[in-house]
Amino acid sequence: MTARPIATAFVLGAMLATAGCSGADSGGRTESSDAPTTEAAEPAAGPLVGAFQTPTISLTRMAEVAKAAGFNQKDIDEYLSDNFGDARNVVYTLRLTEDQWVAFVTIDGGSAEETWSGPYVLVDASTVRAGAPPCGPITYDYALEGDVLSLDLKDDDCPGPDGEVPAGELIAQTTIYETVPFTRVG
Repeated sequence: MTARPIATAFVLGAMLATAGCSGADSGGRTESSDAPTTEAAEPAAGPLVGAFQTPTISLTRMAEVAKAAGFNQKDIDEYLSDNFGDARNVVYTLRLTEDQWVAFVTIDGGSAEETWSGPYVLVDASTVRAGAPPCGPITYDYALEGDVLSLDLKDDDCPGPDGEVPAGELIAQTTIYETVPFTRVG
């Protein structure tokens, strides 16, 4: 994905403290014992139903991905600092039912924390939309090859107070979903 012009350098807490579009009931991270485990799951009814997880991702790698996508270094540094402080790495986990998308983050080996939840719908065999107004939907291209799920941000309809999608929101979506693919863990 490429960065879009942003009128303000707004860091929303994006998907991690979270998601400018956060559907988390508490409005931010919540401790969760519902984070997926690596236990085998029942057969999935839809192609994305199940739990998917990234390997450990360094914040340095996330910054590189954001920079390569065209975001300016100041916005990248602000987003990472505001959302991760002096953390070094993260693991993202997605738990998908037939119609709900729940994202978790584990920072520096800590507990999995729910960062976003909301509805999603498969538009076609390669497009998925997550979230709902006032922040959403967010549209991704996706590919599921075996147990490996790749996501690529296509459109983010999560405007800030000025009507523009904040840089922090776009950086979050890009770094969470485009840094590495997710692998099915349940």
